Amino acid sequence: MAVLKASADSPAEDSWLKKTVQAYGSWLSRDATAKQSSEADLAFLAEYALLDKELKNKFDYDTGHLRFDGYVLDVAPKLTEANKKGDAYIKRLSDLKAKYFISSSSARRLKLIAVVFARIASVPDSLRKGLTQSSIQAVDAEFESDLMLVEESGNQELIDQYYAAQNDAEATLETVRGDYAAAWEPVIVRNYVNAISRAWAFNLSAPSFTKALRRLAVLSEQLGDVNMAAHTDGMQGFNYEPGMFLRTRPGVVERVKPDSKPLPSPGGSLVSPVVDADTGDADIIQKETSEL
Repeated sequence: MAVLKASADSPAEDSWLKKTVQAYGSWLSRDATAKQSSEADLAFLAEYALLDKELKNKFDYDTGHLRFDGYVLDVAPKLTEANKKGDAYIKRLSDLKAKYFISSSSARRLKLIAVVFARIASVPDSLRKGLTQSSIQAVDAEFESDLMLVEESGNQELIDQYYAAQNDAEATLETVRGDYAAAWEPVIVRNYVNAISRAWAFNLSAPSFTKALRRLAVLSEQLGDVNMAAHTDGMQGFNYEPGMFLRTRPGVVERVKPDSKPLPSPGGSLVSPVVDADTGDADIIQKETSEL
């Protein structure tokens, strides 16, 4: 009942979703078999909806967050704080996935587990977008003003010192970008692949999976086959083939078949705890809950 009211855009949407989760938790505390019920599926939908909404309202790059424009020394603390928030959201999503996983999961629950994998990937993906698409300056306005004065002075020794300092600052900025990318990119790729592998294996359909394919195609172009292969190395049930996501993105007929090996447990943990929101996820939940 709670999620039905929520799906109808009730003003008390969050309250009803929370009540759904609380009611399930109360039942589970008295009866362990509750985890295998359809009510558990409903609670999973509700709890995911709340967390998805929070991410859209407070974190996602595509909803206006994670802008890091400015001088690198001013931006650095913001990046650190955003990364910590990303870590926390990844943990919450991962815990949510593990909380509702059972070996005999229903089709609805299998879909939500796959959607959560895609949502986990979206967290560092948003951070990466924020870092790469923001305008971050290696030196501040005061330094640039001083440099102009030094250049006008004609003092070559002082000019060389300023240029050297500017070069060092630019190198530091590139190191910061590279360090964050090295931490985020494997997590992005592996979790999008986990989502897509499950969608292919269980014949699942959702806007999140379409989004994941699009992002994997973009990442393939940006990172190249060598890095994509490295990021997916060792993933059970998946073998990366050069250009495969460029051929499997929406609108392309040819699709590479997933490996036939068994998939890893949907309840498994992230490869790493490091850290575009999909507006279609709310539609998925509304559609699913309206059919209950």
